[in-house]
Amino acid sequence: MKKSIPVLSSLAAALLLSSQVAFAHESLPEASSQVPVKNAEVKVTNLLSQNKNVDGKNSLSTPQSLASLVPPVLQKGTTFNFSQRDFGESVVQTSDGGYVFVGSTTVNGNEDILFAKTDASLALQWAYALGGPAEETGAEVRQTSDGGYIIAGTSNASGSKDIYLAKTDANGAIQWAKTYGGPGQEEAAAMEIGHDGGYVIVGAKGDSQFTTDAYMLKVDASGNVQWSRTYGQENLEDRFYGVSVTPDGGYVGAGYKTIKQTIPGGTEQAMYGLMAKVSGSGAPVFESTLDKYSMLKGVAATSSGYVAAGSINNFGQPNSSQGYNIFVTKVGTTGAKLWTNQFHSTNGDFANDVKAAKDGNYIVTGLTSPQVGKEDLVLMKINNAGNALWSNTYDFGNTGEIGKRVATTNDGGYVVTGSFQADSSNGNYDVLLAKFGSD
Repeated sequence: MKKSIPVLSSLAAALLLSSQVAFAHESLPEASSQVPVKNAEVKVTNLLSQNKNVDGKNSLSTPQSLASLVPPVLQKGTTFNFSQRDFGESVVQTSDGGYVFVGSTTVNGNEDILFAKTDASLALQWAYALGGPAEETGAEVRQTSDGGYIIAGTSNASGSKDIYLAKTDANGAIQWAKTYGGPGQEEAAAMEIGHDGGYVIVGAKGDSQFTTDAYMLKVDASGNVQWSRTYGQENLEDRFYGVSVTPDGGYVGAGYKTIKQTIPGGTEQAMYGLMAKVSGSGAPVFESTLDKYSMLKGVAATSSGYVAAGSINNFGQPNSSQGYNIFVTKVGTTGAKLWTNQFHSTNGDFANDVKAAKDGNYIVTGLTSPQVGKEDLVLMKINNAGNALWSNTYDFGNTGEIGKRVATTNDGGYVVTGSFQADSSNGNYDVLLAKFGSD
């Protein structure tokens, strides 16, 4: 189901209405797009130039000898406002030099998948809300070899959450759409295109005890199921948040697992980072349990191993005054942990994504929380040893900016999507799209 979202005529964007609209076209409120502030007014903080680490370790204040690269310039930051609550979840550069992103919007009252395309200057070309009377959310978008797009998300149309997958043409018109799930809950968190042209989706699948297992689903290029795999134990929460295609044709997922442990006086359930790899046919290769109280949100695969980024809770650690830190880790191709590192700026530092950069290092995005109710976007680069080469926060002068996904661009730069909040008192959010130059 597709509903087009009107945009301001000043954007000179043509609304591309699908021939597959299954109901009468609704009159929807106008959407606006604007640069929040001039780039010169964006407050940029180089976290490597200051030491806010009160514990004397695991700081973003990495020795300057490691800072061999210059942080990229913010070339343009744009917000998109279609409704009271709009979120960006995934972005990639398209073959024409523009950008396509997905997320969610409440333009019709309920939550729908937001699917939109901009040109190279971030001017909106078209935008759609995908969904019906139930709730749908978008998780990931990729451009396919035919110039179209594949979208993964979650739909509640059946009465319980199912994984949703839609293939469109280059103009955003849906060619086919399918849901995957049973009577329980299935949710999509990330997706990639496999070596065979099919799609691998990861997220969570409800178990019989009303908790979730980490879930990996592989379909072919037409959306037909090839195999699926779950990780976790009954009555415990386990999830994948990120997935990457490995150079040998397999897939690696990253997230967290919950382990029940015996402690003095009883038992506890503790969260651990999780990385799991399968072959191209879904056969298990390894399952790695990472640091206690860590959660992995993104993973990047290389021939030497797999780098994941997320956050770790240090409140439960002895003699630590730090809260949540950005957490990065690497495991080898057999699943053995090679290194971990933490980056501390405030008591709320979180990474949401990591990608392999064109120079062989890794680009990470997320957020810091300099104060309660305030977030700043983080963009940082780490090397193959897990050390920061540069790290900046970006404050657009309002309540909060959150980086959710990052992608590399053809000019050696980066594009980030996420959310922007101008005023925390009303709970409204806009999609944030930010383009950075090369470093």
